[in-house]
Amino acid sequence: MFAEALLDCGVDAVNVGMQSSRRAPLLVGHEIACLLPVEDGGAAQVRGHALGIRLGSLTVSWQRGGFVATRGHAGLGRVLTMAVCCPGIQIPQGESMPRTRSTLAFCLLGLVLMPWQAAAEVHTETVADGLEHPWAMAFLPDGHVLVTERSGDLLRIDPENGERAAIEGVPAVDARNQGGLLDIQLHPDFAANRQVYLTWSGACGAGNATHLGRGRLAGDRLRDFETLFVATPCVDSTKHFGSRIVFDGDGHLFMTVGERGERDRSQDIGDHNGSVLRLLPDGGIPADNPFVDRDDAEAAIYSYGHRNPQGAVLHPDTGALWIHEHGPRGGDEINLPEPGANFGWPKTTYGKEYWGPEIGPDQLEGTVQPIHYWVPSIAPSGMDFYTGDRFPEWRGDLFIGALALTHLARLEMDGTEVVRETQLLDDRGWRIRDVRTGPDGYLYVLTDAANGRVVRVAPGE
Repeated sequence: MFAEALLDCGVDAVNVGMQSSRRAPLLVGHEIACLLPVEDGGAAQVRGHALGIRLGSLTVSWQRGGFVATRGHAGLGRVLTMAVCCPGIQIPQGESMPRTRSTLAFCLLGLVLMPWQAAAEVHTETVADGLEHPWAMAFLPDGHVLVTERSGDLLRIDPENGERAAIEGVPAVDARNQGGLLDIQLHPDFAANRQVYLTWSGACGAGNATHLGRGRLAGDRLRDFETLFVATPCVDSTKHFGSRIVFDGDGHLFMTVGERGERDRSQDIGDHNGSVLRLLPDGGIPADNPFVDRDDAEAAIYSYGHRNPQGAVLHPDTGALWIHEHGPRGGDEINLPEPGANFGWPKTTYGKEYWGPEIGPDQLEGTVQPIHYWVPSIAPSGMDFYTGDRFPEWRGDLFIGALALTHLARLEMDGTEVVRETQLLDDRGWRIRDVRTGPDGYLYVLTDAANGRVVRVAPGE
């Protein structure tokens, strides 16, 4: 397709094929960068700063060292031929990539056979708009949905007509940059106790911290609101709060906390930041937490070595906790927290510094590998397994919002292995902050914007 250009491109290093550890098809060269088809939602790993763009029906990531295709959505078929060569672009060779030589851009991009799937069509309906950076949602038994706005408001919204009411009695928040009113969950016995749990960034000490609290919903007010837990130490920072809440169905709750942009905190078990915490519903510490008997550790910590986990959910069949977390430039991860486990950040990561250098090796003994990761970053936020009955073809699939690459990721799973990833809503330009299965069997997403919205999503006809 670009044969003339290919003839002029000298290739210093080429490696095309599926890499181990679930990497996507890869091409790295000294004076050439090529567009390669990659399986649904994958991405070739090349060096350089990443920027998502679109060329026609193709979603493309530009990285200072080259281009990689992330997927097309116009029925490109199962055989794709594509190459864009860029003489003069310098792409440092990856340390783990075998060095081979070729005089032509034998990027082999003649015919590349791939299990290429066109993006599924979906139907969307805006339930409510005019929201100020909505962050999380929780459905009430009557079908209404509670939505947090990062600015500090909590709203009750009727999905049938978009009518809303502000809920009073929420805590004061430090709503700077990434901070504010964040996650929301209902107590598992909400029908009896009416307890609503919130996380937020709140002022404390010389800075702020991720807080957990709860109140009793009575009409349009949270009554008897109390702070249950503060992730210490307080830090003078406005980012990486984590903040997702998950009840485990066994009398505990998990709470994710980011490392506040100070990465070494993740490896310090005497610091709550950069961890998944396991608490009792009243904010107390379970007696069987992994570090409860260690004087040098915070007893609330369940797992550590996390960067900024902004998605958390229980698997509907196994009951295991699944989280995802932001990487730096590349290296977003899906992880399955284990008691006492070290997930490696920043000693090991598939991401790189924003200005280019390596941060650490891809793997490191004594740390737990992610079950899935993204290079380049999609900036994941919010996640849910679809558990509704309305769309059997989606049942059991994992849905994740993407802030940077602005789509809804559908991951089809075989146990803990991602067997196919599809990008939905990738033509909308929406930063998707949260995703939940509604009680009506539809999927709902929040778009993160000054004029954010609640959107109902269904498969296309």
